Amino acid sequence: MNNRCLIAIFVLLVLITVFIWGNSVLPTEKSGKLSAGFEEWLAGLFGLEELPFDVRKAAHFCEYAAFGFLISVFAVLRKRLTPVYLFCYISTGLFVSVVDESIQILSLRGPMVADVLLDFAGFLLGFGIFFLLHRIFRPKRAQ
Repeated sequence: MNNRCLIAIFVLLVLITVFIWGNSVLPTEKSGKLSAGFEEWLAGLFGLEELPFDVRKAAHFCEYAAFGFLISVFAVLRKRLTPVYLFCYISTGLFVSVVDESIQILSLRGPMVADVLLDFAGFLLGFGIFFLLHRIFRPKRAQ
């Protein structure tokens, strides 16, 4: 059971990374159309003329929060929670974020340090939320 969960979560982590990086490869025009379409749909869902926030930034933040959450699940299932392993997991989040912004150079979009920080903040939030929930709800050990 544990191995299957680990494999499934690893595959999800790879898929999220491919999704994130895949969107960064898109040309500015295509990416803008996708974002505008999603923003229009989301505004309509809530009955608003326009959303009071930048959909692109919020989407990146949420993608990275999901990535951080899943990598935390992966860490707990692997039972690798030493400071060195935690540093590696957190570094992975930063690495994915930096590569994401670097890819945008190739697609002639403007990479920004602020975006790396926003993405990494999303990752840290997801990472932290899982560990907080895990600490609150994990089964108590037998005394």
